[in-house]
Amino acid sequence: MNPIARRTSSTPPRAIVPSAPRSTGGGGVAPHTHSATAIVSGELPDDRLPTRLQTTAPYMSDLDTPMDTGFWSADTATLNTPAASFWLGQTVSIGFVPGFGDFRTQIAHERDGAARVYHRSQIAGTWTAWVQFT
Repeated sequence: MNPIARRTSSTPPRAIVPSAPRSTGGGGVAPHTHSATAIVSGELPDDRLPTRLQTTAPYMSDLDTPMDTGFWSADTATLNTPAASFWLGQTVSIGFVPGFGDFRTQIAHERDGAARVYHRSQIAGTWTAWVQFT
């Protein structure tokens, strides 16, 4: 097809992703296709994202549960919140540092009531106390 020719089909073009070189140890990715629209549109639909990055923040039952970088929601039944309330928050993780443990930080925004904001960190695997922003 002439690359300058005008496209008349309503089906988006597809890009072929070449496979990675295979080694004697296995590995590599089989050739596959992606919709060109999905590649260049600048948006990914929720079903292509991990739950923690989707449009609606997932519910957490315990904020001490190790988690990757992402967003979450919590309520009065959630363990280890700053206070008994409803929360929207985020966790930023640099993950595990050999010899030191896990490092993360969390920010919790109170959804109702006084609209308080708290933060805390996990340093070498141990969470600090929640501290309210003033």
